[in-house]
Amino acid sequence: MSDYTLTVNMSTDTVQQLKANGYALHAFFAVQAPPAGLPVLVYRNPNFLPQTAIVFSPDALNVFLSATPLQDKTRLQNAQLQPIALGQLCTIDSSGVLDPPADGLPGAVTVYNASKTTYTTGLAVSVNGNPANVVALSVSAQLAQLAAPYSRAVVMLSNLPLSPGLMLAQAGDACYSVDFGASVSRQVTFDVNAGWSSTGAFASLYPPPVDLTEVLILQPPRYLLKSLAAFVAMYAH
Repeated sequence: MSDYTLTVNMSTDTVQQLKANGYALHAFFAVQAPPAGLPVLVYRNPNFLPQTAIVFSPDALNVFLSATPLQDKTRLQNAQLQPIALGQLCTIDSSGVLDPPADGLPGAVTVYNASKTTYTTGLAVSVNGNPANVVALSVSAQLAQLAAPYSRAVVMLSNLPLSPGLMLAQAGDACYSVDFGASVSRQVTFDVNAGWSSTGAFASLYPPPVDLTEVLILQPPRYLLKSLAAFVAMYAH
């Protein structure tokens, strides 16, 4: 996957009105993963400009591991990070530490829990050069999870007290979903009177309340889920 740049354009008047009412620009990034996970807020910028670029680098992957339970409206704490690539496996050892990657299932990142404790794990991608957790998944003892980045970002303007690392199932503000497809950059516009818009068919508006899990967590290919089940059955024995 290439780096993806999403540029949000606004007039100076729109910027001033939004900031006067305490709004910040937020973003999420999509994945393919089992449906029981939760999206994680990756970006918040209260100092947005008339032109603000957000760069997502899905090739700069990390697995994260946290003892924070998988719970809506909860911020992930003290997450370990382990660099990884698609097609690799990361094992949580008996003491709750992420082992170096090994060969895994093609096309996804796999996390196997060899401990006797349930953890929250998931993927992190680079956002503007910094690792950011994008999806949170619960992984029980002797079981595994998989995930892969997907070329979609979601932007949102909100004046709620949200912060990156927050697991969030639903958004109370309108969200604008942007599919990159074969393009490495997209441009969208927000106007305080007209709302979100774009010049192509690559974006979709979701009025509040927004089910973020539906927009941001896509079903993996069936062959991957079958491979994961076979992997767990073999690995657990």
